[in-house]
Amino acid sequence: MTPSELPEEFSSMAGFGELVNFFPARKIKFWLPVIYGTVFLIISLASFLFGITMSSQEIRQHGTIVVGSLLFWPGIIALTAFLLAVWMAWLAYTRWGLSAAVYQNGFAFNNRKGLHTWFWQDVVSLYMAVTRHYTNGIYSGTTHVYSIVNKNGKCLVLNDVINKVEEMAGLIEEYIYSGLYSQASQSYNSGKKLAFGNVILDAGGIGIGKKEYAWNQVERVFLRQGVLHIVRKDGSFFKNARVRVAAIPNFRVLISILEQGCGVSNCHEVKISR
Repeated sequence: MTPSELPEEFSSMAGFGELVNFFPARKIKFWLPVIYGTVFLIISLASFLFGITMSSQEIRQHGTIVVGSLLFWPGIIALTAFLLAVWMAWLAYTRWGLSAAVYQNGFAFNNRKGLHTWFWQDVVSLYMAVTRHYTNGIYSGTTHVYSIVNKNGKCLVLNDVINKVEEMAGLIEEYIYSGLYSQASQSYNSGKKLAFGNVILDAGGIGIGKKEYAWNQVERVFLRQGVLHIVRKDGSFFKNARVRVAAIPNFRVLISILEQGCGVSNCHEVKISR
């Protein structure tokens, strides 16, 4: 997409450099709630009219005493369908106009609250939650949720409503990795503890939450099915020494620090298995 084809809000981004890629919302993610909402609204109206019609006929024969029992189930169905229609309408509203763009010096994200613009140096954390789904053992799809946090603590969430959101998150990670890794490496080498969510490490060892393990106790740290594990030298697992990758900010930086040995020679290895 050329700059002239960009939506107006993305075309004037002073200081952000050249456009790398534009990521519009997936149309199906907007239109599905619209379609479902319309169907639920029709069901709600049909149930309501059915209940009224049946009640009016029975009232003529038996009086108003039968109204409550005749309207109960049509009323429940009508109310439930109406609430679902409202929910679908809200989803469609929140997804209207969603889009994002990655530039050389930062990225922009547009939603119903307006345009959000962040330079790369403002980003401090990237959380990645990638979940593969299986139905009866058969792969049925993958969902992606990426949370980006800046220096002010503000968080933006990107998910599969954005077309090719995995590619966008990969670009963001690529641009912020060098700066975040450099900061983490310098902090570690100066003797400071590094915190990646609940994962804490320094030259003495690694910890998860309140549990700390010296490197001479650790055989390896590895990843399996989206969970980071710590294994003892005897091959057993440390109790509660595991944490989901989705809860670890800047996971790639953490892995890089582990792979370089954290400054401790031959004390551990990192084995990545998925």
